[in-house]
Amino acid sequence: MKWARSVVMLGLLGFLVYAVYAWLNMPEPEPPREADIQQVAQEPFAPPQVDMGQLQPPGRGDNSTPSPPAALPEGQGPGPSALPVPEQSDQSGTEQPPVQAPLENNSSPSGSQDPSSQQPKEAPSQPKPTAAPAVRTAEEDGPSVSQNSPAPADTRHDPEVVQAQVEQGVSLATDSTDPQQAYLQAVQEAAQLLQSNQLADALLVLSRWYGHPKLSPEQHEQLNRLLDQLAGTVIYSRQHWLEEAYVVQPGETLEQIAHKYRVPWKLLAKINGILPPYQLQPGEKLKVVRGPFDAEVDLTRMTLTLFVDGGRYAGRFAVGVGTDIPPQPGEYVVLSKVENPSYRLPNQQILPGGDPNNPLGKFLIQLSGQLAIHGTNDPQSVGRTGGPGCIRLGHRDIEDVFDILSVGSKVVIRR
Repeated sequence: MKWARSVVMLGLLGFLVYAVYAWLNMPEPEPPREADIQQVAQEPFAPPQVDMGQLQPPGRGDNSTPSPPAALPEGQGPGPSALPVPEQSDQSGTEQPPVQAPLENNSSPSGSQDPSSQQPKEAPSQPKPTAAPAVRTAEEDGPSVSQNSPAPADTRHDPEVVQAQVEQGVSLATDSTDPQQAYLQAVQEAAQLLQSNQLADALLVLSRWYGHPKLSPEQHEQLNRLLDQLAGTVIYSRQHWLEEAYVVQPGETLEQIAHKYRVPWKLLAKINGILPPYQLQPGEKLKVVRGPFDAEVDLTRMTLTLFVDGGRYAGRFAVGVGTDIPPQPGEYVVLSKVENPSYRLPNQQILPGGDPNNPLGKFLIQLSGQLAIHGTNDPQSVGRTGGPGCIRLGHRDIEDVFDILSVGSKVVIRR
């Protein structure tokens, strides 16, 4: 019976891959703006990807060194880095980069300057509920979600029903003596959701199985491929799967809108193809994502994985682990984000930001516990342990993660 179950499971996974591929190749429902066309012409916007070369929301890279099993080559994680950005970063903070012996920051922390010259005003509109039922906690929904929306006709895809199914799947995955059966049920549920065009819920159901220890390598590979495709479409494309299109109000700025949804404004700029000087037009419709994004760092697999909106998988990146301040398992919080951090050598010499010998690279995300996620001046060190710093990513990947995580984002480190 086990071989028959395996055949059925592989068949379902193959169907899911084909269904997602067919959907991704459907024509766009709305023509892109002129700015979008220019953006794509300059540099394609890519979603998170691991083994898939066709996914492209955030992340492109320049490190061709093979990464360890289950880890992504540098540059194939999520993170839109296609757009030029101003000198200031999107978050404010005064925290220093990891300052244990050799680390020091003499650069100015990220500022909170508005991306446009307009003065902030209180916008009359509020964030709208998702077009397709998306599962979120009550706290995330908040008062901005309409309470008058009619219930979906098919209760199988009601958010509460889907959430109950997901929780049941998680319980089966952890408590059942037969996790393969629970995984098969999750795959079947995801297939039904895809057939009903509920991509956001299918992503949530499958996200619960990401990295599950009871799945085989083949199952991990197929699951990761599906998650990459779904995340690229649901989160990083310009299609409105998690929230209805946001209509810009007169005098409203990109930073104000991003603040409402608890994400960095640069992320919205990249998703929507908004170029400098980042001016918005009243009545313009934007793709929005409700944050904040959170991260999980696996020190064994040497990966950093992003999640958003109730635990939906949002891409992964290969990391390297430094020895200046070795990261320890635990829960941490993003305290600040710094561009061009400086670095103190063991001989107390200071390497300023921008110095090609600075091992912290161009971006640093300061965590609680004096830990940090930062770039590197040696892309070949990604995927390896040792060397300076703390948790390092490749050049493109750190820029993407810098623009996705917010001050207050949670970062879980585990082995």
